[in-house]
Amino acid sequence: MFSSDLQEALLKLYQHQANLEVADNRTGDYLSKYINERLQIKVDGQPIAFRFAGYEKEEESTWCYLEATAYPGNGKVQVNNGLLFDFIPEQTNIIHFYRDGARTTTKLVNPERIAGF
Repeated sequence: MFSSDLQEALLKLYQHQANLEVADNRTGDYLSKYINERLQIKVDGQPIAFRFAGYEKEEESTWCYLEATAYPGNGKVQVNNGLLFDFIPEQTNIIHFYRDGARTTTKLVNPERIAGF
């Protein structure tokens, strides 16, 4: 995500002034909460629990890393991604999905939140 957009979202939602240049646990906690509220992944209709593994800032972007705690196999995957949609009406989220070495890319334009693979 663009760092400036993410910082603005954390400030508006949680009144947290994030400095994404420096990894800190408090900002990580707010990022984890924000992502968990706006990103859901299901496989064959079953929600996938994931753990926020950390973040890093690279140029104008912030990369957030998530780890699935369990994965039920190779069934139909549904991603519900509303990150930044409540702050940026023209937000576009791009999803790269990898399975068996093949990549599928989908673009979600606000308000469209759901992609299937």
